[in-house]
Amino acid sequence: IKERLEREFNLDLVVTNPSTNYEVVLNNGEEIEIKSASDLPEVPKKDGFRGVWSKSDFSNIVEDEVILAEYTRINTLLQSELLRKGHPVMVMMGEFAPGDKLSVSEEKSDSVYDYQYHIVIPEDGLAQHQLRYQPENEGVNVYYLVNGNSGNFLFMKEAGSFGKYATIDVTGNEMDIAILEINEGQVNLIIFLIFAIPIAGAAVVILLIVRHNIKKKKAKA
Repeated sequence: IKERLEREFNLDLVVTNPSTNYEVVLNNGEEIEIKSASDLPEVPKKDGFRGVWSKSDFSNIVEDEVILAEYTRINTLLQSELLRKGHPVMVMMGEFAPGDKLSVSEEKSDSVYDYQYHIVIPEDGLAQHQLRYQPENEGVNVYYLVNGNSGNFLFMKEAGSFGKYATIDVTGNEMDIAILEINEGQVNLIIFLIFAIPIAGAAVVILLIVRHNIKKKKAKA
């Protein structure tokens, strides 16, 4: 029709959606007036479920219609398919949809770390999550680095604990995590090496500066 009108009457027509108000009657008898589906009130909350309205487009409504709240159960626990001793290497809590999966793939580790993983977390509307990591051996201290490289081991954090799992707090939905597992006897040695390396480097710099200044004084003499 638009093309025919433009051709026969030499017009440039712009087609827009009609401005229509919709009257909505809620279950409690309250009546509200809205302009689009986006103006609908929030879906009533239901513990353990995520809700949406059954219709999100009102452009084709030409008569009274019942719109329902549709709920899907929230999956609060995800487990990695990557296993260790028959158990998931990583598990996490959240508010996930059915079918969501926690992707954990083991990457080739360098000489500094015991394990390195690439992790993808499904979108659930939460900015932060807590990963629960199962160590290779019981009774070890777990240190981790998120989105770092082999030169950043000085910035590793000690993981928390939840039963047999070590807990790692992360932000975002995709990350690389490096893991270092050490037993109680290794803790002091690791701490000593972490602090001894930069101190030794500073001593070398100071020594070089002192020697340089001495040479300059001799030259002036």
